[in-house]
Amino acid sequence: MSDVTTEESAALPPSIQQVPSHLRCCAHKLSLYCTSDSNKLLNIPNTRLSIIHNQMLQKCTTIWNAANRPKFAEIIQSIIGHTLSRPGVTRWNSVYDSLKQIALNIKNPLLEVDFLYIDEYLKRSKPIAEVLDIL
Repeated sequence: MSDVTTEESAALPPSIQQVPSHLRCCAHKLSLYCTSDSNKLLNIPNTRLSIIHNQMLQKCTTIWNAANRPKFAEIIQSIIGHTLSRPGVTRWNSVYDSLKQIALNIKNPLLEVDFLYIDEYLKRSKPIAEVLDIL
């Protein structure tokens, strides 16, 4: 076990001040398990799930790409108060966080089936995403 040595550790209860050093990798491993398992399902060609997933992600990618353009980013900022996050391979939960922003803030050009899929994805991913945020 390694002791937490930051000044903030004084505010933590003693049980949290000592964290096993192997927990540093726990979030990464948990993220890898979830993404690799879901990717196995989503990469099976021509299944209803993979078709819906890919169509929804194409639409979201179009939104994320547009959000990188200065004028569109300015419009988004003025409407929702912040820019849109974009998924990144080095950020755990980034797909979850990015889809959550779209589900909460963007209504067009997505269809009802896209929102149903995003809602289901968020529902299934929420427990893992919350744990990863804590870790």
